[in-house]
Amino acid sequence: MVQDKSKLFFFDPKTHIGGYGNDIWPSVTQLERTFGLIDFSMVPEERLAAKSLLGTRVHAATVLIDNGSLDEEHFNSSFPECVPYLEGYRKFRIIEGFEVEHKENRYFSRKWKFHGAPDESGFNIGKFGKDACLIDYKCTYAMYPACGPQLAAYSMLLEENLKIKIKKRFGLLLKPTGNYDLVPFNDKSDFTDIQACLVLWWARVNKYKTLNPKKELSHGNNND
Repeated sequence: MVQDKSKLFFFDPKTHIGGYGNDIWPSVTQLERTFGLIDFSMVPEERLAAKSLLGTRVHAATVLIDNGSLDEEHFNSSFPECVPYLEGYRKFRIIEGFEVEHKENRYFSRKWKFHGAPDESGFNIGKFGKDACLIDYKCTYAMYPACGPQLAAYSMLLEENLKIKIKKRFGLLLKPTGNYDLVPFNDKSDFTDIQACLVLWWARVNKYKTLNPKKELSHGNNND
């Protein structure tokens, strides 16, 4: 979703490379990978690719669930490995009383020069009170600490583009058992961590000339 009428923002969904004009800007995940907040180098490539594909399919299915257009019979028969994760997502929506306002839209930050697509934001009218919340889904084995800075970056994007002040940030861990864990992220240093990555990224590009964005982001695994 482009947020600029000049249409100078760009994003290639195949390579996950985006930016503005002739400049390539990093995505949130690309920043975390470059500066080691997340590191899957120890995970076999085939397993990593399979988990990435699983996450992509589950994310896409949640969009269809929310707008009531998922062909469940076809999806379940085609991707049975995804079914329990979607069961967990449905339980989350029912139990937590979360109301989606914005989902899977891509935003660009003019201030910080990066981009990202938050999974969903909205309001929770259940036990957490009616506050603006940000949710990021994970189909991983566990919830990683790097989800904190990731959510902080998405909060920055939403505040800049939509003037939404996120009050609560959560990682939603969808499990192969059909259940879920909702993990809160309250550490304010998450914001300084991701901002430090941004400052260093652009310092390496413009001052030290030690980072070529096109080369850095051409290795794949840039999903965001």
